[in-house]
Amino acid sequence: MPKLLTTKHISAAIEELITSCTEKLVLISPYWQLSNSLLNRLKDASQRGVRVTIVYGKQKLKRGELEKIQKIKNVKIYFCCNLHAKCYYNENCAIISSMNLLELSEIINIELGIALFRGADQALYDAIVTETEYIINKESVPKYGHCIRCSCEIPFDPTHPMCYNCYQIWNNYKNPV
Repeated sequence: MPKLLTTKHISAAIEELITSCTEKLVLISPYWQLSNSLLNRLKDASQRGVRVTIVYGKQKLKRGELEKIQKIKNVKIYFCCNLHAKCYYNENCAIISSMNLLELSEIINIELGIALFRGADQALYDAIVTETEYIINKESVPKYGHCIRCSCEIPFDPTHPMCYNCYQIWNNYKNPV
């Protein structure tokens, strides 16, 4: 049965999502500014081998925020320009909420949300997963890709498939391999 969440309960529930996940974690919010506590929880989840997917929108992440997230392993970051949804889930629980992942949201705003659980609310949980997968696969653009020569991580841009160093080598020798 779904559970109503108020402002402070949403924050606690999101933290519980992160600490209890064992396989996957999906965090969808147009705006991001993680508290140190949530950032550390994400790092812990990553170290446990959890696959983390982050979708943000509306505007670019601030440089410092992006750098913090990029340092975490097992994280895929996507951008969706028209994103307004806020949805957070792991393999057992989903939260639909008005709260962005902004550190000050809990302090300044009055928020409302619901939590539902996979076993008790299977059809609704599955529908949420299906819709968020649609957002990720059809509406979002990956933030990072990999150089086609050395496989290092680079900004996602199909028109620039190589890192700077590999491009310089290719450009000097026109070596296709």
